[in-house]
Amino acid sequence: MNNPPPLDSPTTCDTLYNGAVTLLQPAKGYRVNLDTVLLAAAIPNMTGKAIELGAGVGGVSLGAARRCPGLQITAVELDVSMVQLLEQNITRNAMADRITAIKADALMANPPWAGQMDVVMTNPPYHDAASTLSPNPQQSLAKATADLAAWVGAAAAALKPKGRLVMICRADRLDHAMAALAANFGEIAIKPVQPKLSEPAKRVLITARKGVKGGGAILPSFVIGQEMASDAMGGQNLTPQMLAVQNGEAGIDMAIPGRHMKNSAASS
Repeated sequence: MNNPPPLDSPTTCDTLYNGAVTLLQPAKGYRVNLDTVLLAAAIPNMTGKAIELGAGVGGVSLGAARRCPGLQITAVELDVSMVQLLEQNITRNAMADRITAIKADALMANPPWAGQMDVVMTNPPYHDAASTLSPNPQQSLAKATADLAAWVGAAAAALKPKGRLVMICRADRLDHAMAALAANFGEIAIKPVQPKLSEPAKRVLITARKGVKGGGAILPSFVIGQEMASDAMGGQNLTPQMLAVQNGEAGIDMAIPGRHMKNSAASS
């Protein structure tokens, strides 16, 4: 973007993968986080077309493009200020030949990318049913479920037959995710993400294939931290697997045993 207008709010410049990726992002509000890194690491290393629905500033798209050189990625984002940062981040990371930013509603009917994608990646915004979205808990729960179903439906619309959805979801909303996936997806694989081996999962990574009837699997957990206490400086003792993902040295294998992902070179 040539001579972009000033942003409405302050930004910071941050890095991922030991500085291999730089990101401009809002100083406050939604920022790239652990979910971003985990989702990018779970994208299969394959050749084809991918789309990120709700791309924000592009953290997942940039991470996936770095790991998966055979993917051409479309990054869809509706918020004007986020699109501006997304475009700048694509340029800053020399990814203009790999990632195309589109300002659009990811949930639009009959999108121009319908039926074209081999992979959809998304971290759907998902409201807590116990939040203050509505004074009526039943209405809040219904809205949360409907929102997630809309994002899964948008993913199905974008994919080719047998195309793959990869998403991250709160573990306590897995039942809603499974209900949303049931209409169009099979071969559903779920990988719990545990803060430590002794603690329950707070996130789940999910992959599924459009129009495929095969059975699914619950995969071995991906564990972020080791059991030892944090060090005196307040840092977290990460598992070797999480360190490798954080440093951009490995992906997260989402393949169901015996059914390897096409061209997948991800490691767990």
